[in-house]
Amino acid sequence: MVGGRARLRQRKPLSKRPPSHLPSPWAGPLPSPWAAPLPSPWAAPRNPLLNPLLSPHSAQASPPRHGGEPRKAEGRQRRTEGTGAEGGPLLLPAAFLDPGRHAGARGKVLFWWRPGDGVLGIRESFTAQPPLLSHWPRLPLSFSHHGPSTLDPTQALRTHFGFPAFRPGQEELVRAALEGRDSLGVLPTGGGKSLCYQVPALLLGGVTVVVTPLVSLMEDQVRRGKEAGISSAALHAALPRPRREAVLRQARAGELRLLFVAPERLETRGFQELLPHLPIRLVTVDEAHCISFWGHDFRPSYLKIGQIRQRVAAPVMALTATATPRVREEILRELNLQDPVRVLKSFDRPNLGWGIISVPGGAPRIPLLRTLVRSCSGARLIYASTRREVEGIRNRLVRNGMEAHAYHAGLPPALREAVQAWFTQAPAPVVVATNAFGMGIDRADVRMVVHNRLPGTLEDYYQEAGRAGRDGEPALCVALAGPGDGRIHRRFLDGTHPPLRTPGELWDAVRGGPARERWGRRRVGRQQMRAVRAYARGGGCRRRAILAHFGESGGESGCGACDRCTDWESLFRFLESG
Repeated sequence: MVGGRARLRQRKPLSKRPPSHLPSPWAGPLPSPWAAPLPSPWAAPRNPLLNPLLSPHSAQASPPRHGGEPRKAEGRQRRTEGTGAEGGPLLLPAAFLDPGRHAGARGKVLFWWRPGDGVLGIRESFTAQPPLLSHWPRLPLSFSHHGPSTLDPTQALRTHFGFPAFRPGQEELVRAALEGRDSLGVLPTGGGKSLCYQVPALLLGGVTVVVTPLVSLMEDQVRRGKEAGISSAALHAALPRPRREAVLRQARAGELRLLFVAPERLETRGFQELLPHLPIRLVTVDEAHCISFWGHDFRPSYLKIGQIRQRVAAPVMALTATATPRVREEILRELNLQDPVRVLKSFDRPNLGWGIISVPGGAPRIPLLRTLVRSCSGARLIYASTRREVEGIRNRLVRNGMEAHAYHAGLPPALREAVQAWFTQAPAPVVVATNAFGMGIDRADVRMVVHNRLPGTLEDYYQEAGRAGRDGEPALCVALAGPGDGRIHRRFLDGTHPPLRTPGELWDAVRGGPARERWGRRRVGRQQMRAVRAYARGGGCRRRAILAHFGESGGESGCGACDRCTDWESLFRFLESG
């Protein structure tokens, strides 16, 4: 196309108006983008990354030197979504292979035409010789035919998701992404974190890569993305190889807007080879607290995410629902967020009542659980620590005439999906589950969350209990606590980070070897378990204790909605007040 005319196969325009209303790009030679500054719709974008084919530091491309003639073009046209203002044609180089390794390399030229009622994109493939290729910019080999949309964020929210307005904190994060700025969002459980990257994925074009740790959450988000009209796919080890290869082909061809990736996949050869060829507009790190050594769910694979910054010129959005001040600072440092927009919403949930019931050693817990569950109507969740506990509690409730279902990772996928659907749709369901249940659950009117034992960290407890009352109506969060509860969490800790038992391991830890990290994780785990015990045994307001853990002040007076500030009879009246 450079130094000659390309013959393109004409297709019906997107507009319903007669073709004469569209300025014709087919009548003569394609205009050169090198002769003058880019047309006004592209000249000064707020975010230079909106045009992936231009340098992030310049809104004008540099002309190539013509060292050879391209061969005859093989044209193909693709439709592009979105609407745009009046504008002229624009011819831009999209990609080339390394000319040092190929006698004749395939290239692509992207031609944009912006009439008043639509955006038309043509991606032209041709073969060019190395003398010409050596002077063209090295840009991603693939470019999405889904161009950036000009919809307003609020308009996109209404059109694609059916919400009239953003929740607090969401719009700031969305606009930060559209402006090309890094951001950190700490939003409460149920605060709508997924919309913070779904809306930019619609508006930015290209691909938004979302790093998330749970396969079940990935698949749920893929489903939701497709329901909103966003082309989405997940990439993780649980997929069969043909499916993984298909996702890689889709991503390389620019056919995806949202690509969900497990952090472990970032280190694989296939993804590393794919990364330079992706038109990435945004990198989202979900459950960002996993990157922190001091976080409650540290995953070493998250530390690799920071390396993407060296290869991708796209803003990074870090999202979490549970991060203490120390963890927030570690997220900023490990992800190397530059002058980030910080959105920190309060951890206070005034509509939640909090309570802990002390259970003497050896005393049965089923009667207490049965009484609690029967005390309220609506959806109820019981969390247990192990699969065996889950099945045992569920069976005892069923024998006592209650309809309840179990959920844990050991069940077949079809059964887990059926339980999830039943919990979402039934008027007053009861589900007994491990912490595998809850991520991505849409139900907002959960009236009670009961923990058979307190979790190993306050972050886990807040996140799981916080699945109650997302509709803003009163809900109750209750935990049973007994003298032997800590043993199970110590066993978990010993299983994931065994104690240092030999002099060699101790010496390795002193010298800063691999054993030092193990020793550090054990120390963090023990501190987290001590914080849980202090919360259970403390004599002050439960809500103030939770807020203090996350670096907030709960005020001087009591909340009036916990077992320390009132009695249990008043707590149940609080629950019924909705």
